[in-house]
Amino acid sequence: MEKLSSLILGAALVAFSVVAKASDGPAGPDQNICTNSTVLSADALGSGEQGIWSIFSGSGTFSSQTSTVTTVSGLSIGENVIQWTILGNGAPVIDQVVIAVFDPTLPAASAGPDSVLCAANPTMFLLADPLPSLVLGTWVVSSGTATVASPTDPHSSVTVQGSGPATLTWILFNGPCGQSEDAVTLSLQECEVGLAEIPLNAARVLFDPIQERITVNGPLSLERVEVFDATGRSVNVTNASGSSISIPMRGRAEGVYLVNLVSPTGSLTRRVVIGR
Repeated sequence: MEKLSSLILGAALVAFSVVAKASDGPAGPDQNICTNSTVLSADALGSGEQGIWSIFSGSGTFSSQTSTVTTVSGLSIGENVIQWTILGNGAPVIDQVVIAVFDPTLPAASAGPDSVLCAANPTMFLLADPLPSLVLGTWVVSSGTATVASPTDPHSSVTVQGSGPATLTWILFNGPCGQSEDAVTLSLQECEVGLAEIPLNAARVLFDPIQERITVNGPLSLERVEVFDATGRSVNVTNASGSSISIPMRGRAEGVYLVNLVSPTGSLTRRVVIGR
């Protein structure tokens, strides 16, 4: 199907026709490729016709700008729109072909770190790498039970059902360059916050806004200190020896964090607020 258009060139009004690509037009089919060059193949020209290739958007260099069959190289990652203009018999005919170039150097899928959520609030935001141009991604629940709010969003919220854990696989579809995948495991644990029976001198957990550190001091003999954010995601695990420890929190968002103190006799969870 064609539509008639016009172009003012100097003082003359020049008519030309543009092919609406409901199907492959004179310039040939659209392409999805995994390199920065490809072969263009336009329809054969009629008697008295001439053709010329040009770059409408993106980039590219033609081995022959006037041949129906030519190599275009230097294409950009993403969509490149290439135009084929036919001159000679009546109004010029213009057709465009879209060359979608996928990145062969794209890093493999990264689903983000494994996380521990509080059983009372088993919802968090996923932390897969952002999606580049043209690439598609999707979350698949590989084991356990979980609900992903938006399966194609690398940062979708997810809720773990049951007692956990749940394993989610992030699959990247990189067109003709192939696909890759990575898995993340979400576990649940009971998070006891603000226990009334904890004596005031059991342990002191404070945030130092100047040094941007959490400090722990008290009579407990510590083996390990685990820090979780408000969603229950583990943000720091530090091995300890003795009753005092300092945990760097530089760059962490302001808000409530849970600090789980692990000792030979058990564990104790305290709450701390990070503010600056």
